[in-house]
Amino acid sequence: MVTTTLCTSGMALLKAGIGYNTNLDGKAAAIVGSDFAVDLWIVEAESFINTSTRYNWVTNYSSLNTNYRNILQEAASARAAIHAINYDYNGFGSRLQAENKINVLNNIVSVNIDTLNETKAQDFMGKT
Repeated sequence: MVTTTLCTSGMALLKAGIGYNTNLDGKAAAIVGSDFAVDLWIVEAESFINTSTRYNWVTNYSSLNTNYRNILQEAASARAAIHAINYDYNGFGSRLQAENKINVLNNIVSVNIDTLNETKAQDFMGKT
């Protein structure tokens, strides 16, 4: 069973919005092996964040102040939410609505990664 650190599946689905496919609520269609699909997307997001910032936030998560963890939660849940939306666009009224939501979430990820890569932010969070 996969373990997530930076966010919960509930946070990712909350960001995906009310149009996400309800099969992602832990039903059999959303299980891959013994793992919940959303948790797998979160683990992928965690890897993306670690690689993009060249720092293992997952391993060092417990040493971070709770307030600093929120930017990591936002980035990981937004990235996982993109996959939840991509899983099935049908609940969003139109493909354009789904794509607009994806664009907003992608912007959140990009801004947070840029912030996490800033030396001042790293110093503030105790990375360096």
